[in-house]
Amino acid sequence: MEAIPFFSGLSKTQSFEKLSEFTIKEALLACMLSDFDPNSFIIENHDNRCLTFNNEKYLFFILIEEDQEILAEIKEAMETIKHLHTAIIQIELDLDLSDYKRYYRLSINDIIKGGIQREIPEKNLFFTLLKDLYGKN
Repeated sequence: MEAIPFFSGLSKTQSFEKLSEFTIKEALLACMLSDFDPNSFIIENHDNRCLTFNNEKYLFFILIEEDQEILAEIKEAMETIKHLHTAIIQIELDLDLSDYKRYYRLSINDIIKGGIQREIPEKNLFFTLLKDLYGKN
């Protein structure tokens, strides 16, 4: 990851956040939602521990790296937040989230397929960078 100038000086979570500013956010959201405006979603980085994608209806917690403390905080937040549809999305992780109401386990290939559903070309620079971030190239 360090050798790629796009990710220079960034953690894995920060790198995913940077990619999400482009087509990755839309591709990821397509894995959960069928009808949405990707521009309505705001990306927030929470102390490099997780990201959230949220709008007036949804709040998705995006886990890039394993962090048990943030999972406990997310669980508490999901139980408290009643006015939004919430879910945890883990990227290339295999955490036991069976105690959580809604969660998704996505691979890089799932995200790329979501992008293709939204007519984002498979041969896309940001998909290539996403694969590089996870060592899938």
